[in-house]
Parts: sequence; structure tokens; C-alpha cells
Amino acid sequence: MRRIVALVVLAGLLACVPAAGEAELPTLDVAIVLSSWTLMPEDMPFFAEAAAEVGVKIRWHVYSYTSWSEQKSMILSADNRPDVFINCLTLADVATYRDQLAPLDDLIEQYAPNIRKAYAEDEAMREFSTDADGSIYGLAQRRPYRPNTWRKWIINKTWLDRLGLEVPTTFEELKNVLTAFRDEDANGNGDPDDEIPLAFSGLLMQSYMMMGAYGNYADSIGLSCKDGQFVYLPTTQDWRGMVEFLHELYVEGLLYDESATMDYTSWQGVAADDENAYLGASVCWSANDMVGSKWEDEYIVIDQIAAEAGIEAVYSYQPYNDMTYGRHRAHISATCEDKALAIRFLDLFYREDYAVQANYGSFTIGSVRRADGTYGVLVPEGYADEEWQRLNSVVDNGVYYFSEELESRVTPTDSTLQLLKDERIVKKTVAPEDGNAYYLVKLSDEAIRESEILLRSLESISEDMIVASTVNGLDDEDWQVFQDKLATAGVERLVEIYQQAYDSQRSHTKE
Repeated sequence: MRRIVALVVLAGLLACVPAAGEAELPTLDVAIVLSSWTLMPEDMPFFAEAAAEVGVKIRWHVYSYTSWSEQKSMILSADNRPDVFINCLTLADVATYRDQLAPLDDLIEQYAPNIRKAYAEDEAMREFSTDADGSIYGLAQRRPYRPNTWRKWIINKTWLDRLGLEVPTTFEELKNVLTAFRDEDANGNGDPDDEIPLAFSGLLMQSYMMMGAYGNYADSIGLSCKDGQFVYLPTTQDWRGMVEFLHELYVEGLLYDESATMDYTSWQGVAADDENAYLGASVCWSANDMVGSKWEDEYIVIDQIAAEAGIEAVYSYQPYNDMTYGRHRAHISATCEDKALAIRFLDLFYREDYAVQANYGSFTIGSVRRADGTYGVLVPEGYADEEWQRLNSVVDNGVYYFSEELESRVTPTDSTLQLLKDERIVKKTVAPEDGNAYYLVKLSDEAIRESEILLRSLESISEDMIVASTVNGLDDEDWQVFQDKLATAGVERLVEIYQQAYDSQRSHTKE
């Protein structure tokens, strides 16, 4: 119902955008991949305003993540492919289809003053835009008010207080807390059986997020770097210990039994409803994102839980500033007939007024521009902050530049301020120069293609393993069979690819 109402409101606003002469304007075909809950681009006024300012008609080709995955090979190989791609191409895609993409260096220099300005004032923007060969094929993005850590532990402090429990700091303490959540009426609604002590979305990814319990920094593909040496985490005894702990929680009814298969939306759905909060603990973006504005005050973010006392636990994503920056957010096809027009359209989103709208939503809908040069964020009653933002803007799925100076002129929502406040609980931090998890390892096209093939096999093997072992347990024979499968799938070669690229970059950095 909310989506329908929003569409009606926005349709009325779009009716006010002049259409005179639109048929005579040049046309750009723009492909974009959006989340299922986001409005169509033609229903976001700022896109129409940007097109009008440049003097172009945009013909949108909108894909979900699933539909794009199924069709992208055919689309990228076709002669009549779209002129512009937004949030469509991964590093592996660029490595595979680089000949179908236009190099952007000269186009930026000639037609993109806002992008040039971003590069001049923020060195990381150019760094995130430049590939290993020194050329630019995809535009980078800088997002506002981002923490350093992607997902953190949240726990229901109201439940802890109600049951007289302390915040857990080790796996053993966590298990004791989750057991109390299971056995007692933690949410106080009179039903002792409706609490969900712990829930995740996707066990493999969550296992990487939890590897900080053993002091391991990790990324989303399961690689970790300690003192300059890479390792694939599922080959380690630490990862085995994590799997065995998850099994222990599962068999005792402390881990939600659909955690292996839930998508993100389902995960949010089990956490709370209008009457009750049901979730005891999780690892997620924020309490607001997980349980909504009605229940978020019951939860607190806690520092990474250690596997056992004496381990200096870390949050896995702490070294990575790709929480703020994104690579390869937009591309121009080599077959685009008017590449100057295409880069001029994309360049507008590096200007502050469009950057604000791309991240928060169009003016008067998701954001407001004030006369004094500051900006505010709008969220109507009945919506969680991020829910409204994701409905009316592209957020991470677009391309734009949000400078630090611009951040200082935007009044964020309370949930955003809380997200940044939560970051203060992270005790152990690391810088790239420490030799741990160097944040931006750039691979050659050949290495990208090879590592992508290796990763697909390794992730499939690891996913099957963690799901089966969480349910059924893990013995020495199972572990050895798993390690043999990883070896056959080329785990040593994957580590070698990243180690060589890392060593090369470090040596150039020191010169």
C-alpha cells in the first residue's frame, strides 16, 4: 500500500515536469539495476530534472538483481546494448567486456567539470575510479555518513535488563544469554516461546562477519590478510571453530532454523511486528534497519564478541573504506553514439544538489534544500528512515559524489547519527599501512577473470559445507574432505593471485 500511495504522489509531481519538445531531444538508453523495493527511475523527479538540464531524453531499462544476472551476458554482447550502465557491472564484468566499454579519461577531461572537481579535492575518488592499467572505465561513488564497519552485533538491551543479564563478550557468554532468551519470556508478552534468540541472513557471509571473534579481518569473499599474508578463511581452524559454534547454537534452538536460506527482507520480517520485538541478537547494518523505528531503542550495538577470553576481537570490515567509496558504479558503452552527452548526464550527479537527491530522494520528497545552502532529510511518519530513503532514491545503487564538505551541510536523521555513534564501540581499528587487509587490491583483467572462476567454485563448496555442518555437525573426516575439495578447486591459486597483487602494490607504495 505504501508503494502505491508513493507512486500516486510522485506521478502527480512528474506531471508538472515540462514535456514540450521532448520528442526532438536526443535519447540515451540507460540500464540500471535497482532493488525490488525502489521506485522506477521515471518515478523519481530528480532523474527527469537532470535529463532536462542536459537536454536529453532517457529511455530506462530497469533490472532487478536476479533479472540482470540472467540477462547481462546477452545484453553486454549485443550490438544494440544500452548507452549507459548504472550499478550494472562488477570488476569481473569489466574485465570480461572491457572492449565493449568506452574509456572515460578524455571524456572526463573535456566534458565533466564536476567529476574533475571531485578528483581534484578527493584523491580516493580517482583511486577508486582507476583500474590496474591506469585507465578509467567506471565512475566511482562517494556516499555520506558511512561507518567503517558494514555489520555489527546488535542485542536487545531491554531483554537483557528484564532478565538481569550482562552484555556478552565471549561465545560462552553469548550462548548463556541466548539460552535465557529462549527459555524465558524475554519480550514480556506472556508467551515464552515466541522469542528468536539469534537470526542471520546467509550463513557463509555471516561466518565471515563473525571471524573477527578470532582476530581475523575479512572481506565479503572470505579472504583475510595478517601481517601482509593472505589466507582463505574456510581453510583455517578458526573458521572450523566458527562452524562448530554455529552447529552448537542450531541444535539447541538458539539459532533461527531458516538462517541459512533467509533473504534480507525475510530476515527483517521475523525480527518484529507492530506488537512485539521477537529478535534477541543479530549481526546487521543497524537496529533501525532490522526492526524499524518502533523497536530500535530496545537494541544496542556491541563490540565484536570474542571466541574466548584473551582474544583481541576485531570487526571484520574495519580497514575497508569501500563502505564510503564504491567502484565501477557507472559505465558508458563503446557503441554509444554521443559519449559526450552520456558523460555530461552522469557528471550532473557529482554536483551537490543531485548528489543529495540521488542519496536521499528528490527535493520535497526525501530531502529539502534550504536557502542558507544546507540540506535536510525528510521521512514521513510511518516509515523507518532507511526504508523511505531506499524507496525514493538509488542510495548505493547509483553514481554520485558526496564530499566531506557537503556532508557538513546536511542534517542527517537520528538513525544515521546513531549509526555513527555506534561506531565508537569498535575498540580495535587498523589502517591499510599496518599490513592487514589492504583495502584496495587491484588485479589485472586476467587475474580478475581467473579469480572470479575460482571464487565461484570455492564459495559454492564453502556454502554447502557451512549449511550442512551447522545442521549436522562436523568431524575430522568431514573437515578433511572439505579441505581436499577446496584444494582441488584452486584455493592456493586464489591466495597467490591476491598475494602477488598486494605485494606489487605495497612495493610501489613504498617507492
